[in-house]
Amino acid sequence: MESLFVWGNLISFVELELAFEASIVSLRFFDNVCQALKEIIKSAKERSSRRVAEQFRDVVPYRPKLQNLKDAEGKNKKRYK
Repeated sequence: MESLFVWGNLISFVELELAFEASIVSLRFFDNVCQALKEIIKSAKERSSRRVAEQFRDVVPYRPKLQNLKDAEGKNKKRYK
């Protein structure tokens, strides 16, 4: 009877150890997946910021040319009447 008790405990110990090993393996896998996702996100952010910088690099701000000061004053008066 005692040997069955020891054998039962041994089996449960082995099952527990296997479950622990499986959890370690799954954690390693999860860590690798997280690391890969972090790298993908980082490269996507870098690409995105590069694209935005390229879009604004050659942009000229809109500044309408005024012929003279009277023209500017006339536009302001019309606007605020």
